[in-house]
Amino acid sequence: MPISASQARDRATALLLHITERPEILSAFLAASGLQPGDLRRMARDGSAQLALLDFLAEEDARLLDVAQSAGMSPRDIMEAQVLLTGPGSHAWAAD
Repeated sequence: MPISASQARDRATALLLHITERPEILSAFLAASGLQPGDLRRMARDGSAQLALLDFLAEEDARLLDVAQSAGMSPRDIMEAQVLLTGPGSHAWAAD
C-alpha cells in the first residue's frame, strides 16, 4: 500500500531527529549539504531539510542500510519517502 505525503514527511522528520543522535552521520550530512546547524534547525521547521536528508541517505547503500537499521526502518521505508517527496518528473518516477 502506498504511503501518503504526510507519512513520507513523518518518516523524514523521524530520520532527521534520529541522525541528531548519530554525530558521524549528522556531520557528514552537514558537510555534504553545506548546511550549518542553524540552517538545519530552520529547514527542519519548514520541512525543506527532509528531501535533502533522504537524498543524502540514498546516495550510499551502506549509509542507507546503517541508518535504516538503527532507526528501526527498512531501507524501503526511506526510499518510498524519498520517491514520494521528490515528486513527478524526478528520476524515480516513470514517464506518463
